Amino acid sequence: MRVILGECLAPALKGARYVFRETTGKVLSQVEQVTEVRLWHYTKLRGVLALVLAWADTAGGRNMRLVRSSGWWKPAWVLAQLRGGELFSFVPNSFLATSWTVTDARTGAVAVARVRNPFILGPQRADIVGLGGQNLARVQWSDYSWRLSCQRNARIELLDDGWELAAMAFAVIRWVALQQR
Repeated sequence: MRVILGECLAPALKGARYVFRETTGKVLSQVEQVTEVRLWHYTKLRGVLALVLAWADTAGGRNMRLVRSSGWWKPAWVLAQLRGGELFSFVPNSFLATSWTVTDARTGAVAVARVRNPFILGPQRADIVGLGGQNLARVQWSDYSWRLSCQRNARIELLDDGWELAAMAFAVIRWVALQQR
């Protein structure tokens, strides 16, 4: 089992910023909001607007984008390379987004990510499980910060290294939801 540590760096009313590290402290990925923050981003409408996050994978040397489509009902997310194509897609299966279908666009493999607590406060956990029932990754958010309006840290336990990017992307997607971005 491999562990990756994530940290939310920006409060809800600023541009999003997240970082992921190995347990040794080596930076794996940095994620920053590309979408310009405008007046309506200071309202609750920001949660249904399109959102683009730049993803710098320092470990693999790739640049990617994590993009949320706009919409009132079940906005989907896509993690894609800048040059190349889609890597993973994330589609919520429920209104509260407690269950997500995660698809690996390269292999066609499908998994389900289940959030254990749909509310902002309280323990935040999610499991990414393959369709055969095998655990692929676990994510746990902790250390709630009133300044950030969400949990500051995420701990990702990878049980299948092929789902590393998906697990980190799902951690970001959940942080965005918790911050109501």
